[in-house]
Amino acid sequence: MLRVAVLASGNGTNFQALQDACAGGYAPAEIACLVTNRKDARVVERANGAGVEVVAVRHKDRTTEEVDEVILRALHARGVDAVFYAGYMRIRGAGFAKALDGQVFNVHPSLLPAFPGAQPIQDAWDWGVTVSGVTIHYADEDLDMGPIIVQRAVEIAPDDTIESFDGKIHLAEYAIYPKVLKMQSEGLLRVEGRRVLIERDVEDPPWAGELPPGLRT
Repeated sequence: MLRVAVLASGNGTNFQALQDACAGGYAPAEIACLVTNRKDARVVERANGAGVEVVAVRHKDRTTEEVDEVILRALHARGVDAVFYAGYMRIRGAGFAKALDGQVFNVHPSLLPAFPGAQPIQDAWDWGVTVSGVTIHYADEDLDMGPIIVQRAVEIAPDDTIESFDGKIHLAEYAIYPKVLKMQSEGLLRVEGRRVLIERDVEDPPWAGELPPGLRT
């Protein structure tokens, strides 16, 4: 079974979607630990509620390389096979993804390479596009530039607000990030250059298009 670490700093809704995928048997994986730089983040409460170990890593007065070393040691000690970023608001060093040999994944709320960076939902809205979406990609040393695994388009309807558009984006995330976790768990992904080859498609999680179970209360 694939052992996963989730790196998150905020509310933890994508952590919850990944945890629901594991706990409900959709993906043959388990979240071995949550790594966070914020002990007071809502994602910590979610991890505690799910019985997932929390590894809080101090960043103050440490270089990026020192923090990388601390996190990598923690992952190795817990037998982690893959890392999933889920709103981790710290950029890791160039050697972090290399040390994990292409086993680091990220969710980005736009159709990359459009609207990279920290606020892609707002950027897409401000630009006036009629279609944006979600990208799941390998995370490497270049921010938001790793090989793309799966993308899902999200239309911006004439009557949408920024809030309703934001909600659509998150529903797409909750569907396709667990889907990539399942693909990775079942050994279906292979990278050739910048192209990701998927041996076979898998079904969306049972909650696709809705909130995952852990976010419904």
